[in-house]
Amino acid sequence: MIDFFNSLGLPLILLIVIIITALPMSVRIVNQYQRAVLLRFGRYVRVLEPGLRFVWPYGIDRTLYVDLRVATIDVSGQDIITKDNVPVSINAVVYFQVNDPKLAVLNVENFRQATTLLAQTLLRSVLGSHELDDMLSERDKISKVLKDELDKSTETWGVRVVMVELKSVDLPEGMKRAMAKQ
Repeated sequence: MIDFFNSLGLPLILLIVIIITALPMSVRIVNQYQRAVLLRFGRYVRVLEPGLRFVWPYGIDRTLYVDLRVATIDVSGQDIITKDNVPVSINAVVYFQVNDPKLAVLNVENFRQATTLLAQTLLRSVLGSHELDDMLSERDKISKVLKDELDKSTETWGVRVVMVELKSVDLPEGMKRAMAKQ
């Protein structure tokens, strides 16, 4: 009988060591403002809710954390030619929030960068189709159009655009001087 336990000694010790080292690596804490997308062997399993969670260690499970709080993007210094051929520089702020962590991880490589680049592109195209007077007098209306376009485009990424604000519309110095003289 003693030989039986001696023969199990090394495998048993090895098993205990594996369990003791695996336990700390398998505990994940998901904060209230986060969700964690769980991938097992690279395949989507589920979204982990807030709290203490256990995952398989040693590369079997991988957790990708997604922040659900409202985030901001500063879209600064976009040079635009308006519909009436006036060069302006536009600064804007985009407020967005992830509403589906699964889509934000699986459908786009980097949802923050993709939203930033899309915001810059849409800002140039939408504002380029307006005249300078419209841009200055109807900022709220243009912001709503930008928000709706961005929100529609980022919907498949699990991102919801909350608000778009035009911070400033800057004219070139020569144009400012000419307007001041009049």
